Amino acid sequence: MNRMTDFFTRIDLVIVLLAGLLSIAGLLAVYSATYSSDTGSSDFFSKQIVFVFFGLLLMITVNYIPVRFVQKMALPFYFLCLFLLIMVLFI
Repeated sequence: MNRMTDFFTRIDLVIVLLAGLLSIAGLLAVYSATYSSDTGSSDFFSKQIVFVFFGLLLMITVNYIPVRFVQKMALPFYFLCLFLLIMVLFI
């Protein structure tokens, strides 16, 4: 199988489309909430576009992490998160 077709077959299009639609709805909400008629621009909106782009890119990238690796690292990652939450109390 071609590498490029293998790349696209691993992507779940339904999830990507739903995430894209939710991102567009969120972008519209941010735009309408932060639009200023005086300046005609929205700084939060332009920042949010960058965050949405990187978030969708990260979602597609995480899709290629093997499930066995995630299962093997789940418990250590859980304890790392608990440790960091406890450290918040002392810092």
